[in-house]
Amino acid sequence: MLNTVILLLLILSLYLYYLNVTLKRNLNTLKERQKAEESYLATLVHDLKTPTNSQLSALRMFEEGTFGSLNDEQKEIIGLMSASCKYMANLIEIILKAYSDSGKIKLNKTRFDITELISGLCGEIKSLMLEKEQTLVFRNFAQTPEIFADKLQIRRVILNLLSNAVMYGFCGSEIEITLKVSEDSCEFFVENYSKQIPPDELLKVFDKYSKTKYSHFNKAGTGLGLYLTKRIIEKHKGRVYAKSEADGKCTFGFIIPNTTGAIKRCQTLEKS
Repeated sequence: MLNTVILLLLILSLYLYYLNVTLKRNLNTLKERQKAEESYLATLVHDLKTPTNSQLSALRMFEEGTFGSLNDEQKEIIGLMSASCKYMANLIEIILKAYSDSGKIKLNKTRFDITELISGLCGEIKSLMLEKEQTLVFRNFAQTPEIFADKLQIRRVILNLLSNAVMYGFCGSEIEITLKVSEDSCEFFVENYSKQIPPDELLKVFDKYSKTKYSHFNKAGTGLGLYLTKRIIEKHKGRVYAKSEADGKCTFGFIIPNTTGAIKRCQTLEKS
């Protein structure tokens, strides 16, 4: 009997040792895969620097009249393209710095008008909306909308949410933007109509490298868009959220604390 117990304990010990070795091997493989993916993305982002800077130079020459005078409509389009390229250049620097700092996000908080920021971003996605015959509706925009946050990082978040809403919203549908600014908080969310996301899949959309049949909600299919959105908002001591209803109404948004002092509560404006 004693020999049987000893034998069973020996077998159990060997089995546990085998499990431990297997788990360590799988963990190392996962870490190597993640490191390879991050290295690939960092290299890809780095390679975008040169063409982005070239585009900025070309657009600057157009703005300065090097290739002839422009009419007002052309100037507006060139201005939007230039602003978009400048944002891309800043974004590239931020991402490269993030990789060099082991992925840490550092905030540079300032006071800024968030409605002005949103208006500019709506102009950038205007061509995408026209192509899909979508309309934009603004709700609850604040009269005194200054917030205290990292403007460039919040820009990344809002542009990501807007782009996703446009790209994956139904053609001819309506996209609603809601902004609520108070003395204590700032809440922003986008609503569109698209395919419903099941509850179990909805929980994964903010995960890193999330790869489900609904992972297109992570912009560009990298599995990083909404993950970075979540990290940025959590760095601001806020939270992100997502909802998907049976009728196809999809909501993605965030809420962050606002500690800039007294700010008038927003008033609801009629749909534009």
